[in-house]
Amino acid sequence: MPNSSNSPREAIEELWAAVFGDVPQVRCDPHLLADALIRNLPSVPPYGDPPSQRDREPLPAARTPDVLGRDRH
Repeated sequence: MPNSSNSPREAIEELWAAVFGDVPQVRCDPHLLADALIRNLPSVPPYGDPPSQRDREPLPAARTPDVLGRDRH
C-alpha cells in the first residue's frame, strides 16, 4: 500500500507494480501513467455470488406475483 509521504508518481508506480507485478518500463507524468494503468486493468469478475458460493446448490426459483397479486410458479 502506498505511503502518504510518497509523491503521486511513486504511489502510481507502487500501484502499477502491485497490479502487474513489475515496475512500469517508462517514467512519465503520473496522470498519463494512471490513465495507462486504468485502461489496462484486468476485467472484474461478473456481478453476483462470490466464487465460494457459485458451486453450491442453485437458489430456488423466484415466485413473482402476476398482475392480480397472485403467486405464479
